[in-house]
Amino acid sequence: MCCPPDDCGGTWGYTEILEILEQPDHEEYEKYVTWLGEKFVPEYFDKDEVNELLKEKNYDLR
Repeated sequence: MCCPPDDCGGTWGYTEILEILEQPDHEEYEKYVTWLGEKFVPEYFDKDEVNELLKEKNYDLR
């Protein structure tokens, strides 16, 4: 599951990271691929997976 990484600079920083990841020739591209990992897919989201993770943590969200 992918989501904005911790300490990415908030909404603005995450937006900048996504823009950089769309440009393999960008000077900071490799830095972010190394940091996030090559399996980082920002479009991936599975609601059922998130719900299962929340249940496992027992946040008692009702």
